Amino acid sequence: MVCDDYVTKRPFGNRTVRCATVRGLLLLIFFALPSLYRQDQFSKASIYENDITQLLLTEPVELSDILQVLAPFVIPTDLQKLQTTASEIEQRFQRFRLQQER
Repeated sequence: MVCDDYVTKRPFGNRTVRCATVRGLLLLIFFALPSLYRQDQFSKASIYENDITQLLLTEPVELSDILQVLAPFVIPTDLQKLQTTASEIEQRFQRFRLQQER
């Protein structure tokens, strides 16, 4: 789905390559997080969560929209955990934005 619907073309050297958009990257990251949580790979999950924050700093995206697209592809309990994670990330993002305005 990401490869079909969430890509853009970017110049790279003397070529043009297809790359995932910010929304596509967010979908891939959120899809991977539940597996990392289940495997107790919290250091990797923390990096992924930070990646989400960094992506939001480059392009504002409603995470609820991302989770809505992802919902058919994850089990309900994973979706609930992802919603909690998204809420925590949005709070962190808002804190960064407030500090930036000062």
